[in-house]
Amino acid sequence: MKKILFSIWNFIISIVVILAVILMLRYYFEVTPAKIQMLEKYQLFITILFIFDVIIRLSVLKIEYLKSSDFVIDIISCIDIISALKIFRIFRFARILRFLRIVRILKFSRIFEQATPKIRNTFNFTGLAGLIVIISLGLYTSKFIRERLIKSEINYTYTLLKISLNNANASTDSEFSYENFIMSINNIKNLLKVEKTDDDGRIIQYNTLNLATADFDKYLNDNFFQDDLLNIEYQNIKTLISIKNLNHIANRIEFYSLMFAIFYYVILFAIFYFLCNDEK
Repeated sequence: MKKILFSIWNFIISIVVILAVILMLRYYFEVTPAKIQMLEKYQLFITILFIFDVIIRLSVLKIEYLKSSDFVIDIISCIDIISALKIFRIFRFARILRFLRIVRILKFSRIFEQATPKIRNTFNFTGLAGLIVIISLGLYTSKFIRERLIKSEINYTYTLLKISLNNANASTDSEFSYENFIMSINNIKNLLKVEKTDDDGRIIQYNTLNLATADFDKYLNDNFFQDDLLNIEYQNIKTLISIKNLNHIANRIEFYSLMFAIFYYVILFAIFYFLCNDEK
């Protein structure tokens, strides 16, 4: 009876893992602070189920579970319950680690139970190691590309700030022309806000959405994570630009690495299936 109940629980957790992965992939690019708050109740429910799953497995499998790679994966996939991990990049990274739990689903099949210990161990090691390597390479490549893109964006913004200042100082009345300055600075891609301090200490602020300060701050909080925004200063000018499009490019690399990891594991399981049939 205990074995039957444990099998039913395995089936329920398998469905939850699949739903968690689908949820992660569905909102991989579209996630915003506002959407994270909306999704949090679903993610919290999933995480609580995963924690409960760890407790059940510890009580049933005991030391065998503690020594397995499944225990490490299961613990890591629950770390996002810590409130400090709601920062976007850590939030997404925790969801990526949760993806590793999908490797357990294939282990519940009858063909896996009938395989020899040697084949099972080889499959476990090759599958888990391959997934970790593929995902790690994807994360590293994404980080590398993102840093290069941001560096290029900073150089581009500096160049346009210099041009904007030159255009503003080249007015016919020999005074700084804010009209020329604003017209030129709007050429900066993804500009959100600019703040200029005059020699007399007066601060001129301008945002591209023409919103009041409170409304503009709310817009930023609802639509951008901290790493979606970049502050660039040049002389007495401070600019705030969006680099969400650059993060989107980097995130796409991570996404493709996940897709490749799924493809890798499916191919590996197919090979494993034929090896098990040959052993019979």
